[in-house]
Amino acid sequence: DNSAQAPLPTEEKEAPQFELSVVPGDAEVEKGSRLIVEAKFAKNVPESARIIVRDDKGVERELAMRLTVDQQVFGGMIVGIDRDSQYRVEFDSGHSEDYKITTFVHPELERADAKVTPPDYTGLPAKEIRNTLKVSAMEGSEVAFQFKVNKPISEAELFGEDKSIISLKARADDPTILEAAMKPDKSQRYRLHLVDEKDRSNKQPPWITVNMQLNQLPKIEVAFPKRNVQVSSIQELPVEAKVWDDLGVNRSGAVFSLAGKSREIMLSSRPLKAAKKHDVKALYELEPESAEPRQLVSYYFWAEDHGLKGEVRRAMS
Repeated sequence: DNSAQAPLPTEEKEAPQFELSVVPGDAEVEKGSRLIVEAKFAKNVPESARIIVRDDKGVERELAMRLTVDQQVFGGMIVGIDRDSQYRVEFDSGHSEDYKITTFVHPELERADAKVTPPDYTGLPAKEIRNTLKVSAMEGSEVAFQFKVNKPISEAELFGEDKSIISLKARADDPTILEAAMKPDKSQRYRLHLVDEKDRSNKQPPWITVNMQLNQLPKIEVAFPKRNVQVSSIQELPVEAKVWDDLGVNRSGAVFSLAGKSREIMLSSRPLKAAKKHDVKALYELEPESAEPRQLVSYYFWAEDHGLKGEVRRAMS
């Protein structure tokens, strides 16, 4: 029989069916963190499995998975998740569906700037302070803050140590810039609280410190003489002092008293620069005052500045 011999029948093997569930499936993770993935097989556990990750720029990487102690679950970890991605679990004869990884960041302060506008009576210009968490301001000043944050915020506030709350508003042209203004009446610290649209808050709210400086009265230091002295009735009595003030001395003078009568001598009628000691002197002539032996001459210095409401204040030695 020359006819072709029929092939022997072969036994066809049915491909194994895999049933698996992947945890966590779609996930939302903080940028830069990691994600643990588990693939549980209900039956026909494969010999190996791996995670295939592809980020939103098309960069793909493969990560090995290991069989856990219950012999039905493979576990693996995706580390360094810096951008939105997709992943799936692959094994020799199949793969899971694709899952999404969405990244997020917590609200965070990137930079804080402040502008301090002193009250009009000081005559001082407004001052801008860049990149600072600490501000000093004269009482009566307005302090305007500008905070640059890493993303748009749904709620933001400064929470004071005295439980006071100052709300921050986003700038219309840039929602990542938050603004607030205050007129501090005391020194204190505030925590900057930020909350995004998904109620995530900043992890470590920074402290913002506002130091309020009181408008001090002028200071006077007697330089000469620093003790009681005796002079004749025809002598001249020279006296000297140093005066200074945090905002400047407007005027200064000395008052002498003899036999129930007082005489004032102007020492400086023009403003003296702030935060600097200035020498002032007076010469009191005794002869024109018809001074007599054993009479007592007393004297004191004075210096003037302006108060919070612009009123004239006088300090005396």
